[in-house]
Amino acid sequence: MRTGPLRRVAGTIGLLALAPTGWLLASGQLTVVEAAWRGAITLLLVSLVGRVAGWFVEALALSVQPSSEGAAEASTVPSEAPPAYARRREDTSARQAATSGNEVDDER
Repeated sequence: MRTGPLRRVAGTIGLLALAPTGWLLASGQLTVVEAAWRGAITLLLVSLVGRVAGWFVEALALSVQPSSEGAAEASTVPSEAPPAYARRREDTSARQAATSGNEVDDER
């Protein structure tokens, strides 16, 4: 379960599910051991339901996310563009040439 609203909802549901156990313990209808068992089972079930809900929400989000055909090809085929550090170096050298007046005239 990821942190966020889903985890808070699962925690709230867990506290609400523990309320009857707390009431029965306070009124003397349950022993401490029985209440502990019920609390452990509640914790296990709420955690399981929270994880399943997280998987469901994640699958739903991935199914709604638009998929482009070009994105799949781009991730499998290596890019022909130079790495980012090379582009930065080219930009820096172009700026230095422009400020020093040593520009190359491409219009011949």
